[in-house]
Amino acid sequence: MAEKFSGKVLFANGFPAQSVLVRVFDKDEPGKGDDDLTVDPGRSNSQGKFTVHFEPSRYLDYNTISTQEPHNPPWDWTLTTRTRRIPDITDIYLPYLEFRYTFNGRRCVHTAFMVPFQSEFRLPEIPAFDFKPSVHGFKFINNFSGYALPFSIPNLPNLSTVESDYGLCGGMSCAAYDFLLAGRSIPSQTTVPAKGSVLNQYLYRRQIDTYGAFGEYVAKFAQWMVLPDDTVLGTQKRTYDEFEEIRAKLDDGNAVVLGLVYVSGSNTLEIWNNHQVLAYGYSEVSATTIDINIYDPNYPQRDDVIIQVERVPVGTTFVPGVPPRKKTVLGFKCTQLMSKGSKDLRGFFAIPYVPVVPPAEL
Repeated sequence: MAEKFSGKVLFANGFPAQSVLVRVFDKDEPGKGDDDLTVDPGRSNSQGKFTVHFEPSRYLDYNTISTQEPHNPPWDWTLTTRTRRIPDITDIYLPYLEFRYTFNGRRCVHTAFMVPFQSEFRLPEIPAFDFKPSVHGFKFINNFSGYALPFSIPNLPNLSTVESDYGLCGGMSCAAYDFLLAGRSIPSQTTVPAKGSVLNQYLYRRQIDTYGAFGEYVAKFAQWMVLPDDTVLGTQKRTYDEFEEIRAKLDDGNAVVLGLVYVSGSNTLEIWNNHQVLAYGYSEVSATTIDINIYDPNYPQRDDVIIQVERVPVGTTFVPGVPPRKKTVLGFKCTQLMSKGSKDLRGFFAIPYVPVVPPAEL
């Protein structure tokens, strides 16, 4: 007997996903095609709501066996081959939803298992929004009094001096984008939020999010700090490789949180002197130069802050063949530019961003 399932499909930021085709499948073991249980597919409306009808009994697979049996006993005992289909008792019912949709002209497929009490599903994409730092960025500078680390840390022996103020650049970058994606205006205050306030706690939480679940992006900063700049294994080559993923997200109209590596481990171990910003667009200035537009919490209300990258050779590698041939390896030489100044930048990498709804009190 056919059943129906109703739910809602949303983009990653919680906005409804319209015109998404929804079908129900049963997951089979690798090598076997999944069973399509759909009787009547669903199509999400302007609110993301859908209803799909499916037949659960279609999940069961069958095995075909052949046996040698008498043709028509007891009159005819001539052996003949007969085939039978028997249910596969190892086949387990694992239904999932398949979502098919078009995003920025690209056909996409997303799946999610059907579990009890879940009726809301999120697609991985975020609809494009125009970000402008003077409109959507915070109006105060990234400079908080006190210590971001526990009070005892600055007093540990053999540790570089920790300044008595700190930044929440990653938290401010993520939070500014959170407000835009939630369709809410950025808070109007022009002074740094007091420690313990709702906004301060929210920014601190978002800062911690940028470190990764196991601090892997803190480790990535540390790894890049000890790399050379202009070699095939250096930060310029790694930045060149990272930019392919960053470019794809920017082309989709999505902003990207970046980790900026200013510091070299050969000079200092002060990892906190690196930085995080929000990239929201780019333009190709020439065949070798790209300008990346960024929101930098250190420069509030500024739309003129960019990272300029220049393609440069950083070495050569050999391509297999007879005979092997040399291939030039490219990297990105980076500079951060403002209207009245510049800052050397050793490289940058993307930091995953997951939208969070800002606190209702803000």
